[in-house]
Amino acid sequence: MMNDELRNILESSPAKMQALFSCQYAGITTLDLAIQEVRSEQLRDRSIRSGLAWLAAPPLNTFQPALKVAQPRLLGCTGRPENVYLLTEFGAEVLNELLNGLRIKAPSPRNELDLTHRYLCLKVFERARSGEMEAKIEYSLENHAQKVRADVFLEQAGLHIAVEVEQKLPRKNLNRAVRKFVNWKRYIEESGQSGQWRIYLLFNVRKRERRTVIRSWQEALHKAEQEVGILPFSVLYFTSSDLLGKSSLSQTLIEAEFLDKLDEELDKPDVEITEEKPEVLPNYISPKLYTDFEMAMDRVRNAKPDQGFFPLIELASLIHQASFSAGSPTITRAVFPWASIWLMRRYLDDPWMEPVKTKLREEFKKMRKRNLGVIMLRETMTGLFWDTLLFHHGLGRGGALRAVFQVPDFQDLTSDFRVEVLISNGVQGIRRAEQTRALSWFLSSLYLYREKLGLTTPKGEQR
Repeated sequence: MMNDELRNILESSPAKMQALFSCQYAGITTLDLAIQEVRSEQLRDRSIRSGLAWLAAPPLNTFQPALKVAQPRLLGCTGRPENVYLLTEFGAEVLNELLNGLRIKAPSPRNELDLTHRYLCLKVFERARSGEMEAKIEYSLENHAQKVRADVFLEQAGLHIAVEVEQKLPRKNLNRAVRKFVNWKRYIEESGQSGQWRIYLLFNVRKRERRTVIRSWQEALHKAEQEVGILPFSVLYFTSSDLLGKSSLSQTLIEAEFLDKLDEELDKPDVEITEEKPEVLPNYISPKLYTDFEMAMDRVRNAKPDQGFFPLIELASLIHQASFSAGSPTITRAVFPWASIWLMRRYLDDPWMEPVKTKLREEFKKMRKRNLGVIMLRETMTGLFWDTLLFHHGLGRGGALRAVFQVPDFQDLTSDFRVEVLISNGVQGIRRAEQTRALSWFLSSLYLYREKLGLTTPKGEQR
């Protein structure tokens, strides 16, 4: 329940109020949508950004956050994705009270793919509104013959458009795509509505997988036509990169490709269509944790050279939290951090990390032969982190990150080999204490667990 103090704050701040109101369409918002929602030209973008930040992190000991911040997983796109703001349970209660009876629910994305699906639906909606197109999110249409649902439904000048966000199509789900096309045919023919119908597939897939996905959807389209005959709609496709990179939604739709347009190059998919075989994971790695790890690795690999910092600290945080979350056996009973070490090993074994892993192995072999003193060990390890691993992520010394390898004070039983990490206060949008701790462990583990990570062999063994 919203108290009078919070109501007064929101009513006296159009930026905060309108930013919250922009969540009413899907339970989430972005800076661009919040700016659209603001009707006063006196408010600058900076005010809206500050309003969103305040709703996500109000002053301590005042109110619960009304929003929480997340980032979608955009494949085939360059650059860091924008923040997405999701209503919390408290935020949904406040919004519903302000809107006098609307029942907006706080979204609960199942995973990062689900979050990205919601985000892309919202971006289509947002861009449609900016182009003065009527749009509805997760819109259902039903008649006596069939019920169908569009992720986003658009209407303009007699043209009916359903946009469907698609992020993968395993062979086992091919029939689902066929049924989608068949169901739309049944609905449209029964509806008797005049005008032209189009279905747009919005693909969020890796570039190397795009042709394979397109071929799968082409196959589904042809199977549907074989089953029910000519379809009363056209099917086109565009990508998340097209959506975000073009000046308007209208331009994106105009330049979209027809799905049934056969291309000789598409007959040669660069990824073979095979059944997906789930990997056998150790019992301390859940499927969700592994999926989150793969997504984090995607962001690390796809980051531009000047944008590697945030993907790296997010990856380090995920790996660290796998074993060191509050109340975990590692924290409460000193259980070996199996999950974190397993993920670190997968990180190092990734083909993208091969030059780093090779260099680390070479240097650890040299260090063992030279038997370095503590001062030389500190200098050597600090240089190895910066000149090899952090450099591989596009990072360098003298900026917002400080990382120094420290040797233990042998008169202090609480000290150990560790990497001391500091992140400048000028860096915004991070969980500073948590992610500083995570990055410290992430880097320290390369030395402390070098045998478990496959970087050295036990003494006496030859590689």
